[in-house]
Amino acid sequence: MPSSEYYLASLVLAGGQSKRFGGNKLLSIHPGSKQALIAHCTDVLVNALSHVANTKDAKNDFPNVPLVVCGKWVDSVQSSLQPSSATVVYNENWGEGIASSLRTGVIFWRDQPNIPTHLLVTLGDLASINQDDFLQLIAASRANPEHIICSTWSASSTESVGKSVNKRTVPAIFPRSAFTELLSLTGDTGAKPIIAAWKNHGKVTDVSIPNAQYDIDTPQDWDQWRSAAEGR
Repeated sequence: MPSSEYYLASLVLAGGQSKRFGGNKLLSIHPGSKQALIAHCTDVLVNALSHVANTKDAKNDFPNVPLVVCGKWVDSVQSSLQPSSATVVYNENWGEGIASSLRTGVIFWRDQPNIPTHLLVTLGDLASINQDDFLQLIAASRANPEHIICSTWSASSTESVGKSVNKRTVPAIFPRSAFTELLSLTGDTGAKPIIAAWKNHGKVTDVSIPNAQYDIDTPQDWDQWRSAAEGR
């Protein structure tokens, strides 16, 4: 797939129940930007996409407006976002788990007149991801257009004390050739099985994105975010 055909769309998964948070975590206020978490995460992505689209070597118009897939909290999420910053769709099967939101997003972009060659997938609760993180992933994808591009970070191993393991997570970028596999996912399963299979075939490029480890699942996670932010 030549780089001249690179056409990137984006997907923000925001269809969870926020059970552990005890309410809609996506409306909790980001301490840095003072925005609702989902608005903060979406704006960071929009700014990154706009930056790439405006560079001199951009060969295509990128869809600067990401798709946000929602479930239980669709009404409150939609009301917290500016129409110009996101397209919000409702996943009626959100109770199934994350796979249904992935399928909803892939189907939306697959059915557009201009089918994207690549899809950037991220979460609506990654409080530390910044514009540069997205730009690194996009640059790696343009350099390796046939690969899945994954964010990686190190975590302590639960099996060996003192050792760490490399985690591969979203944000990630999937080429169009992975769309069929994404559509085959079911249940509360993300894309990790696909990434593992592609890794075995040497078709995954890892990008170190330590910020990818900070998602918000409980109110206490904001304390962890603050501690990490102080150390950066």
